[in-house]
Amino acid sequence: MVLLRNKAKEESMKQSLPQGTRFVIGDFDSHDVISSSAAAADIVINWGSSDYEPLTKSIIDGMKKKTSACYLIHTSGCGILTGEVARSGTYGQAATKVYDDWDNASDLLKLPPEAPHMNIDTMILALDREAPHIKTMIVCPPIIYGMSHAQDTQERSAARQYVNSILDRGKGFAVADGKAIVNTLHITDLANFFVKATEAAAQGGGAATWGGVGSYYFVENGEMVWGEFAQAVSKAAFERGLLDTPDVDYLSAEEAMEVDPISKIGYGSSARSKAVRAYKTLGWKPQMLGIYEDYLLNWRFKAGEPHLFV
Repeated sequence: MVLLRNKAKEESMKQSLPQGTRFVIGDFDSHDVISSSAAAADIVINWGSSDYEPLTKSIIDGMKKKTSACYLIHTSGCGILTGEVARSGTYGQAATKVYDDWDNASDLLKLPPEAPHMNIDTMILALDREAPHIKTMIVCPPIIYGMSHAQDTQERSAARQYVNSILDRGKGFAVADGKAIVNTLHITDLANFFVKATEAAAQGGGAATWGGVGSYYFVENGEMVWGEFAQAVSKAAFERGLLDTPDVDYLSAEEAMEVDPISKIGYGSSARSKAVRAYKTLGWKPQMLGIYEDYLLNWRFKAGEPHLFV
């Protein structure tokens, strides 16, 4: 069962989803539609929003009506790791702390509550005591890149927006020292993770862990330094005649925000994670090209495109 905002989207979605998929029409505020759909499902996957509380409350309200075990796979994100950067204003700096979801997973329960996505993560973690029949998984993707195989879809990622903003500016830029470190993952590898997670849920949980600190899953394919990415992109754009220089300007966080309003959180915040749980419990591992290979070999960027996030 898939929630659509309008009927027109249904035909294109049918091409990329299994035959027999049922569609319901509504939006994130359609409490009755979402709640009743969640109550009728054994497995709910939230790909809609990591931050919108009414959506999550509607899902939880519906799942609480069930009496048998059911599974909620929620998409959060590595933004949960950027709270300290925002508190300290250390944009564009490398972080030494690398979070993992296995040996030191309990560290994730001590993150600043005001960090991105934590408002929803906290609601889901509370289900352990409020509704233990709801088995939960919180998936934290990093910077996603790559084209989906699905039809009629847009590559909506901070990495692509960064490239677009560099082209729009006419010269590469980085936030502060450009040393912020993040993880990356191809969209197809992320999709493959969700397949494995859903299969585990369909098997009554499978080998996956659910609930509490065991609900957290990082998914990543190595690290990237934003300033180095800006240099590589600027060089490639210069060689294609899209920029007049391969040079990169290092801007203060405030100056970068004038160029692109997501610069602080998008390109200036370190968020370092290590995926362990997905390897150990689901046998998942990334297979696709890394971000440099994907972007530089499959160039698909131009100036003047609408901003993906504002």
